[in-house]
Amino acid sequence: MEDFFLPITFTSTVPVLAGITTGNAGNAKFPEKKREIARRLNIADSGITTGEQVHKNGIAIVREKDRGRKFPATDGLITDLPNVPLAIFVADCPPIFLFHPQRKIAGLLHAGWRSTVTNISSMAVNMISHVFGVKARDILAVIGPHICKECYTVSWSPVAKAFTECFKSWGREVLASIISESSPVSQEKFWSVDLAKANSYQLQRAGIVPKNIQIMPMCTYENENFFSYRRDKTSTGRMMAIIQLNFS
Repeated sequence: MEDFFLPITFTSTVPVLAGITTGNAGNAKFPEKKREIARRLNIADSGITTGEQVHKNGIAIVREKDRGRKFPATDGLITDLPNVPLAIFVADCPPIFLFHPQRKIAGLLHAGWRSTVTNISSMAVNMISHVFGVKARDILAVIGPHICKECYTVSWSPVAKAFTECFKSWGREVLASIISESSPVSQEKFWSVDLAKANSYQLQRAGIVPKNIQIMPMCTYENENFFSYRRDKTSTGRMMAIIQLNFS
């Protein structure tokens, strides 16, 4: 892991800047830290394009006029423009990086539990395919550092119930791999949820082939190099996940 930024590499010759900051970069939600991160990554701070992140499934196509914009009610961003950094801010929720190397399209999703059960991953793949006229099977996906299933224990309502309702039609085996009753530590029941696996299934259902999906194993709760809302509550900072097409 680099000092302040964990890079993500796609199996492609097309130059792409992709990765996520670490705790050493500081709280990326602070403007001064965001500017410092941009300087160290050699990207334009004024061009960083983000969404409001309301934990739903709003996705925006970023055009030239949108460079540097913050889209309202948006948890996903997609562009085919070079040198436009897309960014989201996370502290346990999986960031999902999407890349179509032939057509040169980049996407970035904030896939918290609410966005997951409203199918943000499948919607993004379908949008890329429809808007840009490409095949989903050619898209590459990386699910970045996130809270792991063992650390993400939840009560039945609303989280476990929502995942059960979302995935029960996918079959018992799939559902069990995503959500399972956790080891009892008290009389109250809890469930463990695998956010990454849930999104991986949704990416596959939208047409991405399994070999093109990578799940990074780092758990933000366990690894103190990352911020974790579950671990540190309201005092925690945010990492910034970034993807930018670097061709000219």
